Amino acid sequence: MTDRFLKIPFDLPEYLAQYLASRIRRPLIESKGNKRLLVDRRSFFGSLIMDSLEVSENPVASDDSALHVLISPHSGDHFKGAPRGKRNFLKINPEKANRIFQYLEDDFNKKLISFVQGAEFAHRENGWTPEQKRKGIRKKAIFEFCIRYEIFPNKKNIAAMVKKCQRYGTDDPNAHTSFCKKIGEVVSL
Repeated sequence: MTDRFLKIPFDLPEYLAQYLASRIRRPLIESKGNKRLLVDRRSFFGSLIMDSLEVSENPVASDDSALHVLISPHSGDHFKGAPRGKRNFLKINPEKANRIFQYLEDDFNKKLISFVQGAEFAHRENGWTPEQKRKGIRKKAIFEFCIRYEIFPNKKNIAAMVKKCQRYGTDDPNAHTSFCKKIGEVVSL
């Protein structure tokens, strides 16, 4: 099936690749140690990736990347200014790929932290006191978050997510404005 599509490398950590697949609503295709993700313009992140494509003079070497984006050769047919995969080799602009990565990581972190804070709030409303242990509540909320977004974490990723939730402080008043600035940068790609 994947022979008909252009295979373009897109470097993301494994948990973000799974999160991106759930946000695009497409399954990750695993073959030969690589993960492939079919991308189209039907979702916000899919359209961001499609808009970051540019013409390459040579085919892009794709053996070293863990994630490959599959794009139809007819993807630019009906969009003015979009490069056509049928006539050109395509690659993802590195600067735009970095912005997409930053935005995706910020989106993941915001959703994770709000999910964990919601779980802690629900336990507080049910009689939980701050003196009780939060670690179990956080871990369970992180596992539920991973199930919801179809992320298959390992012990290292779970520990990193727990640390993110522990380090998050509400004393940063610029957190929301910096997130909005990054949204503006990504949308203006």
